[in-house]
Amino acid sequence: MKALREGSINTERREDYFEAVRDGLERIQMTVRSLLDYSRQRPPSPEAIAPIELIDACLRLLSPAIRKKDLQITTRVHDPALMLFADRSQLMQALANLMLNAI
Repeated sequence: MKALREGSINTERREDYFEAVRDGLERIQMTVRSLLDYSRQRPPSPEAIAPIELIDACLRLLSPAIRKKDLQITTRVHDPALMLFADRSQLMQALANLMLNAI
């Protein structure tokens, strides 16, 4: 972080650092949101969700862990028009937990 503040890293490396910071902030935001959701014990709010969008969001969130383990992830949705009717945050939390356990 000190090198970022001082501007002593090259542009390419700086972008890598900024991406890692953004990813970390997204993970923190999801964790805080999950804790708040858990503490509220709110009823589910079902909505139409495209599975591929949910999968992509989870993969973005977990990308630092995926890179750290040097994993290659392949996604395949047989029907791109498929929609789920579920609570987005609860489903995303469940999917992210499954992915994190797999990683």
